[in-house]
Amino acid sequence: MITGFRHNLGGYQRICGVTPDLTTLAKSMANGYPCAALCGKRDYMDRFQTNRGDVFFAGTYNGHPTGVAAAIATINELEDGSIHEQLFRNGEYMATELSGMIQRAGLKAHVARFGSVFVPYFSEPPIETYTDLLRNDTARDLHFRQEMVSRGIFMLPMALKRNHLSAAHTMADINETLQHAEDVLRGMGRN
Repeated sequence: MITGFRHNLGGYQRICGVTPDLTTLAKSMANGYPCAALCGKRDYMDRFQTNRGDVFFAGTYNGHPTGVAAAIATINELEDGSIHEQLFRNGEYMATELSGMIQRAGLKAHVARFGSVFVPYFSEPPIETYTDLLRNDTARDLHFRQEMVSRGIFMLPMALKRNHLSAAHTMADINETLQHAEDVLRGMGRN
C-alpha cells in the first residue's frame, strides 16, 4: 500500500526483483484519489472474474472513472522514472542533512531512509527488528515531532512514524524543514 508507486512503478517488489502471486496497490497509484488495484498472475486473477471465477470480488469504487483517470495520469507522469530519481535524491539529501544535525547536536539517534521515506530513530543503530524499535527513546521522538509541528512542519506526532517526501516538495520546502529540524535538534542536544 505504501510502497506501490512511491519507489517505482513496479513498487518496492520490482526493486527487490520479486514477482508476487498477488499484490495490492493503493493511494499513490492515483496521486491521492480513491483508487486501489489487486494485480497478479493470470491463474489467480482469472478466479475473480464473475463469468469464470470462483472467488467473489467487489469494491465500492471499482472502476470508478475519476480514480481510474487519476491513476492513468499518475502513471503517465511517473513512467520515465525522472520523478522517482528526484525523490530518491531529495530523500538522500534530507536523511544526510538530518544525520549531520543529529551528530552535531550530540544526540543518540540516527536516520533510516529508503527513497523518499525517512525516519529519525532516537536510539543507536541498528534498527533491523521490532525488538530494536523498542530501544527508541519515545519521549525524545515525540518531543522532536511535536516541536516540528509547532514550527509548521507536519510530522505525525507519534513515535516511530515514517515521513514522506513527495514530488510536490521543493528544495525550498526541504531546506525550510531542515532549518527547523536543526533548531529543534540543537535545543534537544543542550537538554
